[in-house]
Amino acid sequence: DSIIWLSLVCGLTSAVGGGIYFMQAESLPQINHNAWSAFPLTGITAIGLAVPLTAARGHVQTLMVLLAGINACWVFISGSRGGMLISLVCLVYLLFQVRGRVRTQSLLLSVPLIAGLLFTAFAEQNTAALYRINKLFDSERGLESRTSGRSDIALAGYELFKQNPLGVGTGGFGPAFSQ
Repeated sequence: DSIIWLSLVCGLTSAVGGGIYFMQAESLPQINHNAWSAFPLTGITAIGLAVPLTAARGHVQTLMVLLAGINACWVFISGSRGGMLISLVCLVYLLFQVRGRVRTQSLLLSVPLIAGLLFTAFAEQNTAALYRINKLFDSERGLESRTSGRSDIALAGYELFKQNPLGVGTGGFGPAFSQ
């Protein structure tokens, strides 16, 4: 029961907190969208831990999946593409954990409805998130531009690993990367 309560508290806190954040985002200092997306991702992950334990409690399981859907919307609106991928994997996992055909069908109908409402209410942030996704698949841009430079870091990491399979030591990435 304690894991179920912990998941409900995390899921509800991040769902409500995400709404409060986006309602006031323009008046708050800028925060990195990748870092901010960890807040709703925590709610989704906590819910993922408890949903299998709630199979006999239909209403609790339904509430948890709806909270996960709201949190997934906050992750999407944040514009963090890595966060979007993680939340999508979590939602697919939750879909397979939900028991009962009627419950599954009701969730498959209600989560997109909630998402539509939230995306409409936060249209400006939604547009920015869609721009970031479109940027990833824009073939006219270079790979570095599409991945915000992460492709170069991944390639350098692979090359460093090939040269030093045991690593370069604490603080050694910078000098090894520059070579």
